[in-house]
Amino acid sequence: MAYVKYTGLTTANSILAKMSEYATSAGWTVLADCVDDLDVILRSINDGKRLTLRNPNGTLFAHLRTANGYQIFPKQANGISLLGATQLPTINHNLSGIGLTCSSGFSSINKWYDQDNVPRYKNVNGDGDVIGVGAQTWEGEEHTLYCNVISTPTDMIIFTIQHGDLFQHLVFGNLNKFSTWSGGIVFSGSMNSYNMFANRPIVNPTVPDSLMSPIFSTDYNSNSFLRIDMGDAPNRGNIRWASSGSNVTTDAVCYTGKQLAFPIRTSRSMVADIWTPKIINWGFVQSQAHDDSGINCNTLNCITVDLPLFAAVIVDPDDLREFAPVGIISGFNLVSLYNMSEGSTYEISYPTSGILRQVFPFTALAGEYGYDGISIEQ
Repeated sequence: MAYVKYTGLTTANSILAKMSEYATSAGWTVLADCVDDLDVILRSINDGKRLTLRNPNGTLFAHLRTANGYQIFPKQANGISLLGATQLPTINHNLSGIGLTCSSGFSSINKWYDQDNVPRYKNVNGDGDVIGVGAQTWEGEEHTLYCNVISTPTDMIIFTIQHGDLFQHLVFGNLNKFSTWSGGIVFSGSMNSYNMFANRPIVNPTVPDSLMSPIFSTDYNSNSFLRIDMGDAPNRGNIRWASSGSNVTTDAVCYTGKQLAFPIRTSRSMVADIWTPKIINWGFVQSQAHDDSGINCNTLNCITVDLPLFAAVIVDPDDLREFAPVGIISGFNLVSLYNMSEGSTYEISYPTSGILRQVFPFTALAGEYGYDGISIEQ
């Protein structure tokens, strides 16, 4: 399905409305269509909109929520602790954006993120605070929303929000499994729920926000999550999700209790650290600096190779640091944008003709991640 582009969007709420419109056209079911939602702190005022989507075969629920001056997750930088809160803090207009988490069920009564089987911080009882991902917006300024869907072999929606030279992504769907196992929901975002408001990304093609991560990547802070029953994890702390970052239990990392690994790497995950997953990866092919084209391109015919993405999860016992591949991200690849333009479509699948793919940088072209980016099958 060809991408859809919406322009002139000036608020998080207006962006969310277009996300709903697109999801409906792509065959997804809208269960909560940008309805008013109470704040997550005291449940006393309507401070945003919530959107809940169900994929066509009913295996996953995606929950999105706008932020309009207040935090939208239990733990967020520049937010407050929900435990014992008695009054709303002063409204902070820098807390503007859209959050996302996924679940295997839906309740319209609960808080937008308090859903059945959502990812949570690791703790002894398996009931840590809910984790998700997010993208920031700038109220009153123009944004462009690009929408893509990958319907076969799995359901996946990719939302890309452009503001100036900066691109942010929210992705959710199903993993194309290698074998049979419980789970399969996977989602990713440019920032995790804690870092979503840590600081305002700098709209500059050479200096994007350092807390942003490539989607579906291995980075120190988790920004991708996979629903999977792996080994004995469900019985020791009710660990139902794997997270793509390190196994450090600080708030910013968003560690769920099981590590998830992808072949896309950053400078923070290329170091020889004990937490770094040892799997086949594209780290040495990628850009090594903001002005480095990377190896996955050439100047003879401007062709870049669509490098496939797979997911691997650490297996029991965790101390052995062994990872098993569990599936691939269908229709979604790593490319070099050195000879390409953001948001444009290209026939990358040489020598096969007629297969178009839309391309985007991870953050900004020639920015924190150089010319690394994604291609999405049309």
